[in-house]
Amino acid sequence: MRYFFDMATNRTRLHDENGKEFRELSEAHEHAVHLIHRAMAYLSDGDTKGWMVKIGTAEGTVPLTVLFPKRFFGSVTASDNARGSIRSGSE
Repeated sequence: MRYFFDMATNRTRLHDENGKEFRELSEAHEHAVHLIHRAMAYLSDGDTKGWMVKIGTAEGTVPLTVLFPKRFFGSVTASDNARGSIRSGSE
């Protein structure tokens, strides 16, 4: 089945006009996660809240939406530390 990967941010939407063939939706999900990782490699450290990849079909349905993480992997804010979200390796 052909899936289309539209990327949406708070300001814009990039439409995938070509799509890509996958046998299963789970394979399309893996591809969307890969696209997110690639996109994040080109972004400066910032908030990606509200960013997503919508996986669509040729019939116009959107069976799955994959969200970007709120922040870059591994980044920590002072508020995370204050809330106790960060644990030391000794706990």
